[in-house]
Amino acid sequence: MSTHDAARFEPQSPAALVKAAFGECFAQGGAAFIAAAVVMLPAAALSLAFTYLMGQSGALQTVMSMQSGQVDPTQLDTREFLSSMLVLVGGGLAVGAVSLLTTFAGAAAVGRMLAERALGRPYSAAQAWDFALGKLWRLTGAGLVAGLTLTGGYIVASIPASILAIIAAGATGGMQPGATPSPAVQIVPGLVVLPVLVAVAAYLASMPSVVAVEDMGGISAVFRSFRLVSGRFRQAATTIGLGGLILLGPPTVLQMVAQFGLLERLTAALGGGMGMLAALGPATVLGLVAWPILFVLMALIYFDLRSRQTEEDFTPYELTLEVGGELPEGVGDPFASDPDSPAPADIS
Repeated sequence: MSTHDAARFEPQSPAALVKAAFGECFAQGGAAFIAAAVVMLPAAALSLAFTYLMGQSGALQTVMSMQSGQVDPTQLDTREFLSSMLVLVGGGLAVGAVSLLTTFAGAAAVGRMLAERALGRPYSAAQAWDFALGKLWRLTGAGLVAGLTLTGGYIVASIPASILAIIAAGATGGMQPGATPSPAVQIVPGLVVLPVLVAVAAYLASMPSVVAVEDMGGISAVFRSFRLVSGRFRQAATTIGLGGLILLGPPTVLQMVAQFGLLERLTAALGGGMGMLAALGPATVLGLVAWPILFVLMALIYFDLRSRQTEEDFTPYELTLEVGGELPEGVGDPFASDPDSPAPADIS
């Protein structure tokens, strides 16, 4: 019999959870990192291809020139503009959809892996991929539900953010014809949208693990994830906010520096496509390293929230009932007539 990991069944501080995420991600030969990174490879490859296409077609430069007021609307080539928008919108939707589904599948595979590890069982990357493929349709549906929920939060936050952007543009003269928008026009809305997205992410962080461990569908899983956070929002939001800042902050800063400081020079030196890849590609690759650790953190948040529940027990016995297999060493059936009697070898 295996020996369970007692730490997964006890509450921990946000800092301890973030620290544990790094250790768990690279434990057992980096199985969690490998499992998540491989699942996310198609999205990363598509994102890099889309980046190259934007630069090669000149679509991004056209739209950015319009936003900066460098293009006279009366002299605009309508066909060129529509072609640019088609590339940006169509490619962006494709990248977003693939990223959403692979992200949810990767997080669910890692959640299942950590559940098995919590019971003291080795769990390889190949087993995680088998699990994800076996639950492909359920993970796809749940991923769509999570994406719609996150999009809803973004839309709600965008309303006041847009109002503030207009106010900031008017106050800084950015609404004058030919004027370049002030950085405040981009920064101020972000200060409104970001906290809302962190809040929604806190409520959704446990959802992939709920699907993977408790075998729920998308609608049930999102409600279950919200219930787990209820009354424990500060713990969940602090943890996901801290982890997001540490893990996704560097790729975001790198992309902003490249986009606003290096993009023009690199595209001039290397050409549109290769220049875009050289400027924005490193952030995509760095994200491929950061996201698996964040997936582990999301699973740890799930276990932490369950350990804080007062309405239900969360012990190795309950977890074994959910994932199946043998009971860990020293864990007995609490409903057995004789509490000292040995537990069944397998309760799957």
